[in-house]
Parts: sequence; structure tokens; C-alpha cells
Amino acid sequence: MHEELQKFSRVVDAIYEAALDVSTWDDAIVNFVEAYSPPHWDVCFLVWEQAPQVGAQFVAAANVSPPARELYSAHFAGTHPWSHKIALQPVGRVVDTDEICPREELFESELYKHFLSTWSIVRALAVVLDRNEKRRLAFLVAGPDGQDIEGLRRGARLVAPHLQRAVRISRRIADADLRASSAEASLALATAGVVALGSDMSVINANPRAREYIDAGVAGITNGRWWFTQSDAQAALQRLAAADGSASAAFNVTAADSEEHAVLAVRIASQRVMALDGFVEGASILLTIGAKAKAPTIPMDHLAAWYGFTPTEARLAAALADGETLQNFARRRGVSENAVRYMLKGVLQKTGAPDQARVVAALRALPVAHQPGG
Repeated sequence: MHEELQKFSRVVDAIYEAALDVSTWDDAIVNFVEAYSPPHWDVCFLVWEQAPQVGAQFVAAANVSPPARELYSAHFAGTHPWSHKIALQPVGRVVDTDEICPREELFESELYKHFLSTWSIVRALAVVLDRNEKRRLAFLVAGPDGQDIEGLRRGARLVAPHLQRAVRISRRIADADLRASSAEASLALATAGVVALGSDMSVINANPRAREYIDAGVAGITNGRWWFTQSDAQAALQRLAAADGSASAAFNVTAADSEEHAVLAVRIASQRVMALDGFVEGASILLTIGAKAKAPTIPMDHLAAWYGFTPTEARLAAALADGETLQNFARRRGVSENAVRYMLKGVLQKTGAPDQARVVAALRALPVAHQPGG
């Protein structure tokens, strides 16, 4: 009994390790075969198929060479009797192909004549682990006749739920990694410095432009926490961190070369995720930092394309991104401040920003191409 438990634990440990590191899925499948398969039942794979369309995507395989995987995917996957019958099975149910597909039907198939017969494979245990639109993910162990496979069947029933969970975990991790890498790529293109801070000023993320402002003497990071060089700017940031609910602040900082930079800081609702060692807290403060006198002018047609602004709204948004006040814009355009504030409502609605400070932060973070000499 103790030996069986140890064997099961080794297999399950390898499966969940593969959920965290997809490069180890083959090892996990090999562990299952070594633990539960009888002699000569060493062909095993985890594969996506879309019957009746030909084609497959291997997640992992044991004792199936790369050329054999390519041959199966290109010519047999999704078109043979086993694939059709397995596709109809409910998720999580371990089935014997002898129970769902007569051997006579298998022997007449191209799969058997030109592929399985090479290894005398006539039978398999299979379980559908997941469905994604028309595709299905199946785990299958195959072998020749004349072997007792009851131990293999028990092992498959024990392990199948863990395979299902591991597949879901792997997908969620991949989705999270993709979203994070996409967000980082977008931030890297921003013309402003963008910094995400925790409530204790810990740096959660900072784009390359923000690092340049650190080099310029505007700010620093000590023990993982952000701080501004100037005391009044640091005090403004600390007041924002201590504020209840949503809040924003705008202030200036000066670099070591005396160049002045504009800072927009926004307090946002922090998200918390439960982990085994406690809560992991997300960002509570977003900072954008830009050169006050040299903020790049954003072409109005770009703004119209991004947000669907009218020409008047685009003109106002570009002016705000350049650091102009509503009052100055009204005077320059010869309209009332009330008319400009009405225009601002349209800008707020189309950007989804709750206030002017966050509109400017969003606009300054847009990827803007630098013009030659600009």
C-alpha cells in the first residue's frame, strides 16, 4: 500500500511540475508509463485533435519519436476510427477502445495499416481531458494484445483528474504571462515614464523611460521602494498614498541638470490575490513622468484613431497632453471655459478616465513616434 502511494505521488508531482514548466510534460508522461503500464504498453501521448479534420498538436508523448509525431499529425490525426469515437466521450471518462470501436473497423483504417501495425498496436485506453471549441485534448496509452491492463486502467482513473487540473493551471499561467508581457511591451513604447507602486511605495513595475528619470536624479529606488529626490514631491506622493479612495495629484520635479519634469500621480483601488504564503497585493499608485517643457505633441489624427475623438475633442486632448490648462486653451481658442469643460466631458467619456489628471496620464503614455530633430 505504501509503495502504491509513493508511486502515485511521484506521478502526480511530475504532472503538477509540468503545469508550471511545460517543457517537462514529456517527463511527466514517461513517469506515468513507468508507474502503471504493463510490458510493451509504453506508447503514450497527450494531444489536441479536431475530428474529423486532419491535424494534431502534441502536448507531450512517451516513446513516440518526433518523425512519428509529424507523420501522425499530418496524415492520420482526427480522421481515424479511434479519434472519432474518443471525441464523443464525456470529459474525464477513461475508456477502452475495444469497448467503443470494433477491431474490424480499426483494422480497415489507414491508421492501422500504415502506422499502428508497425508496432503491433491494436488497443488503447483514452480519456478526454478538455474541450476547446471544436478541439479536444485526449490522453491515450496504447499497446499490443495479450496484456493485463487493469492496473493501467486504475492508474489512468486516478491520474486523469490531476491531468485535467494541471492543464487548466498551465493555461491560466500562460494567459497571465502573455498579458503581462503584452503590458510590458506597451509600457516600453510609452514616451513618458510610467511606474506602478504598491501602497508602501514598493515598485511593482517601471518602464525603461522611468529608469531614465532615476538616472537623471529625479527619483531613486531603495530597498525596492520608490522615492522622489525633492522633499515636496515626496511629501505629495506620501499624501496620495495615505488618501482614502481614489485621488490624484500633479506636481513638478527637477532633474540634476535643472530640467523640470511634470508628474501625474493617481491612487487606484488595489487588488489582492490569495497565495499560499498570504496575500499578494497589486498596484495602488500609478505615476507618469514627462518633460514639462518638451512633452511631445500628439498628432490629432492619432488621437481620433485611438479614441474616436471629434476634431475639437482631439485638439483639446492634444493640448492637455502638452501641459496646457483648460483656461489657457479657452483663451487661445476664444471660447468660454464652460464650453471647454463640456468638451472635456466627451474626452473623459471616450477615454474611460474619471478625471483630467488621468486623461493626461493616459495620453502621455500613448506610443508616439518621435519626429526627426524632435
